[in-house]
Amino acid sequence: MSRSLTLVLLLLGCAEIDGEGPTHDVGSPAEDPGNGDGDGDGDGDGDGENDDGDDTDQPDDGDDPDGDDPDDDDDPDDDDDPEDDDDPDEPLADLSQTGSHGVTVTTRQVDLGGGCAPDVAIFDPADGPSDTLAVLAHGFARDGTHVEGHGYHLASWGLSVAVPTLCHSSIWDTDHGQNAADLVSLADALEAGSRLYIGHSAGGLAAVVAGADDPDAVAVITLDGVDADGLGEAAAPDAPVLYGLLGEPGSCNSSGNGSAWFTAAPDAVALSLTEADHCDFESDTDIMCTMLCTGSNNSFSDEEISATLRSLLTAAALEEAQLDEVGEAWWASGGEGYEALLATGAVEPL
Repeated sequence: MSRSLTLVLLLLGCAEIDGEGPTHDVGSPAEDPGNGDGDGDGDGDGDGENDDGDDTDQPDDGDDPDGDDPDDDDDPDDDDDPEDDDDPDEPLADLSQTGSHGVTVTTRQVDLGGGCAPDVAIFDPADGPSDTLAVLAHGFARDGTHVEGHGYHLASWGLSVAVPTLCHSSIWDTDHGQNAADLVSLADALEAGSRLYIGHSAGGLAAVVAGADDPDAVAVITLDGVDADGLGEAAAPDAPVLYGLLGEPGSCNSSGNGSAWFTAAPDAVALSLTEADHCDFESDTDIMCTMLCTGSNNSFSDEEISATLRSLLTAAALEEAQLDEVGEAWWASGGEGYEALLATGAVEPL
């Protein structure tokens, strides 16, 4: 586990070290050493008699020194009611790690019309596809292999993901609007119900436009998205829920110009990942990107940044696909994961 995610989870009380269980249980009360009355009955007289005026052990009155009353919610070891105060909260899952689902991967060619028939890698949970399909787009002059790691990771948490290689994302053929239309056509061809559009760099631009144009889109998640000619900013007001993960401004993300989308969109949230460069948002990246776009790592390693990215991406995707209600914990002020990341300096709100 990376250093920053370990620190985050320690703050949450759920870190595991060397494969062992939690180092401490932050939700359980400390063992009661007694009240100094010598008999543990809580009345302070040491006579072994309960002097609360009631000879019976009533729930919540603290007169069950043996801790064996099934209805006594003051016993820290008594998990008789999952909603009472002495039952610790469920630890926040480490979404940066691979999920519990096996993953099946298939590759097929899909004819989208207009001479576009891309190879598409489809990642499904082994126990069956999810009701929502995520369509995940790569960046300019890249291909699907540079984001397939995200597809596998999301599928391991229960979400089906389709990763195409875009037909109009090269130096000699650049058409961001058509890429967006192709993403919608792909979702239609795969007979998806609700759709979640995700994209890196110029793929994020295509995802925003696709989400704005597709009535079946439930959300858009952009990974250091890059705008072109204001196309994304113009589409953002019509997009569904819009999430953004942003890197440090630089030449490879057009000085962070995708940040304008989150001002224009009516329902949007964005976080900046400290010291994240443009390549940190790929999975997997390669030397062609890192030669041009690598940033500094004075405080956070690439592995730590990637772990933060996976946690936030997975939380947003699971929330919007209605697979798990973890969005607020990682994206909203006051959420456990969100506050822990802020405390480490790993993220900053836009």
